[in-house]
Parts: sequence; structure tokens; C-alpha cells
Amino acid sequence: MIGVRRAASMLTLAVCLLGVGTAPAVAQLTARKGLGAIRKKGPPPLRPNRMDAFERMSPEEQERFLNSLPPPRRAEARRMLGKWRDMSPEERAAARRSFGEFRGLAPERQRRIRQLFAQFNQFPVERRPVLRAELRRLRLLDQADSRARIGSEAFRRRFSAEEQQLLSDLSAELPRSGEEEPEP
Repeated sequence: MIGVRRAASMLTLAVCLLGVGTAPAVAQLTARKGLGAIRKKGPPPLRPNRMDAFERMSPEEQERFLNSLPPPRRAEARRMLGKWRDMSPEERAAARRSFGEFRGLAPERQRRIRQLFAQFNQFPVERRPVLRAELRRLRLLDQADSRARIGSEAFRRRFSAEEQQLLSDLSAELPRSGEEEPEP
């Protein structure tokens, strides 16, 4: 079960490291590596996992990329990369699958999830592990059981109104294992 927990954390890592507030740096990365080309006709090509692109860079290129980030973002990126490098190959594969599921979501849903994770990061550091653990529990349940848990008296006693709302929103927005995006 530790692998599932770390994979869920890695989805957060992927969203935060590569999806929130890094657009200029990621654009620089993709342009430098030729990954951001857009064709004139038809849909844009699928972009490879940016973490894979980062790992294919030489150590010098990685360092240049990290140094191009603003200092607070650089420190966070280094911390998250340390976690990534500490993962086993199986855990990394699970994280890549989770990120692939996220990338398969509609752009509006991705944007909403990013907003929710930005809200999550506004909570005190000491509350985040508690919130993360509860979110994992909620995501293991089907939608009806998840809503029942969120509506319970124990849930209301354990979490503030803001935490309850965030957990409810994240539980509803994040894909569950094997969930597919509905066709428009």
C-alpha cells in the first residue's frame, strides 16, 4: 500500500512541479528540447511526460533549468526532485500512470484540480498530512460512500469548514483508478 500512497503524492508532485506556476520555465524546457513544437493543421501533438524529458537532460542541463526558476520555486523543485529520486522504479511507474491519467482529463478539469491543490498548499504545513491521508481514504471509496463519509458527524468534527470543502471538492474532481473522462 505504500506504493499507492507515494503514487498519489507523486500526482501532487507532478501537478505542483510541472503544472502550477512554472509555465515560463516549462515552456523554456520544452522549447529547448524541441518538445513544444505545434503543427499548423490538426491537433497539437501529445507532449511527452516532462519529468522524463527532465531525466533525459544531462546533469548540467538539469542544473541550468533549475537555476532558471525563481528561488522559492527552485527550492521546492529540488525538494520534490529529491523525493522523486528516492522512489523505486515501481513507484515512479505508478506516479507516471497517475500523471498520465491527469493529463487525459479535460483542460478545464485539470485547471480546477490545479486550483484546488493551490488552495491545499495554503493550509498550515502541519495539517497537510492529515488532509492528504483523508483524501487518500476518500479516493478509495466509490462516490456514494465518499459523500457519506464527508457528510458524517465525525468528519465535520475532525475538519474545519474550509478543509471539509476542499476535501469534498478534491474527492469529486480527482479521477479514481480506472475512471475515464466522459465524452463531451
